[in-house]
Amino acid sequence: MIEAILRLTRSRKWIAIIVGAIALLHGWWILRYGMRWGADITRFSEWGDHLIAHHFNVLEYLRATPFVAPSVLYVAWVTVVAAAKVIAGSNWGMVVVALNWGAVITIAWLVLDTVRRLTSSAVAVTVAGVLLANFEMLTFVSFPGSDILFLALVTVVLVLSLRVAERPAAWTVIGGTGVVLLACLFRPAAPPLVVVWIVALLWPRLGPSARRWVVPVIALLIVVAALLQAAVMQDATRWPFSALREWFRYLKADYDQGAIILGRPETWVAPPSTYGDYLAMIFRRWAYFFAILMDDYSRLHKIANFIYFIPAYGLALAGVVLRPANARRTAATLLFLAVLVTSAFHGLQEVDYDHRYRLPVFPPLIVLAGLGAAEIVRRTSRDRSTLTSATSVQPASRNAASTSTTAP
Repeated sequence: MIEAILRLTRSRKWIAIIVGAIALLHGWWILRYGMRWGADITRFSEWGDHLIAHHFNVLEYLRATPFVAPSVLYVAWVTVVAAAKVIAGSNWGMVVVALNWGAVITIAWLVLDTVRRLTSSAVAVTVAGVLLANFEMLTFVSFPGSDILFLALVTVVLVLSLRVAERPAAWTVIGGTGVVLLACLFRPAAPPLVVVWIVALLWPRLGPSARRWVVPVIALLIVVAALLQAAVMQDATRWPFSALREWFRYLKADYDQGAIILGRPETWVAPPSTYGDYLAMIFRRWAYFFAILMDDYSRLHKIANFIYFIPAYGLALAGVVLRPANARRTAATLLFLAVLVTSAFHGLQEVDYDHRYRLPVFPPLIVLAGLGAAEIVRRTSRDRSTLTSATSVQPASRNAASTSTTAP
């Protein structure tokens, strides 16, 4: 019986069982709490109406739909909304929620299959499966917004990035580039994906010494970006380009209030006045991107977040620090890079009150946690084997010595 269970956990059937459980969990959540709405969804609903009114002529739609961020960065998502409206009319939201549910299933399968491929560890797959049942993904699956569908695009890009970095092939390069471009037209949060994809494409051409410098160099560039943005936030006229000028003015209004997490005044600081104040706000936002607890969380929410994030962050860190010198090293580097650039990007821009901008770090974080769990199990098993070998050899050695001294 035990052997049969162990064989099951080592097979793809185990992944199918976990994915089925994730699908049931999210399906139950949707049915239990129903479709929920938000202010952003109202805006996108209106934009979908505009696109329909322009007979899906994207150029005319873009000319008629200005926004603080370039409207073209949402055009793929608005096309989904418009198509859902054409299909279901006023019930378009349920079409998007159904797409969300399918996206969650796709995300779960890709994440678990990647962990299995990298580790061949049933423990790692199980850990990743548990971490996929997180509250933040559950929260947004019932919103007819772009968050879960964008998360699916993020997951596809990450999986293809690992493939390209390990063994580049024409179909992965072309397909991955296409998905990255789609993500760039889906919502403005895609720049971190562009960075990860470029590094993945360059990875096979880099030598071992150059690979060691990838993360430090990008971390340095992030610091430089923070230094420059602090100067622009102090005085928005320092931005020299017409592109994104309205966006930086919008950001400056939040910075000038001392806003750290939007909609959570308890996290805000005194309005900044010096360059150092603006710079400190950027790094404070970056730290809050990973926040586990908020003052207005219920006791149950705080306990659940503590139970979830402490092991998730700890195992992901183990996946980075304890990585062995094989294919997992490449995966760990790219996954860590994805978490780094995504969190830094939103630290520079804005962190929303419900942490929905944190969703894109979950796929790389969960795979890293799987790598960490697999490495901990491997090292623990190796230490036990070493201890067992040592204890079994010592008595034999003593017997041999005793024989040699008493022989005639």
